[in-house]
Amino acid sequence: MRRSILKAIEAAIPAPYTAEGLYQIYAAGFLPTPYLLECRAEFPQAVQWRTRPWRGGVAVVDETGLPIPPSRRAQSTLERWKERPVPIT
Repeated sequence: MRRSILKAIEAAIPAPYTAEGLYQIYAAGFLPTPYLLECRAEFPQAVQWRTRPWRGGVAVVDETGLPIPPSRRAQSTLERWKERPVPIT
């Protein structure tokens, strides 16, 4: 994970290194999980990202199949989270 993602998580989530924080991280979509089988309705922001194999790893990609820079993804997620934070249920 890139530093930009970690910085965005730490800026947005009050206690990111707790169980509640991890829940909010997934709810916000900071950790892309497009193949999540259960709880898809609970974590729509996490499953909305497209991924594909890229240079020996997995990258989040745009509609043309090119990787999205982590800093751009972090900024997008952070903006969306500030608009609608998800309370812990």
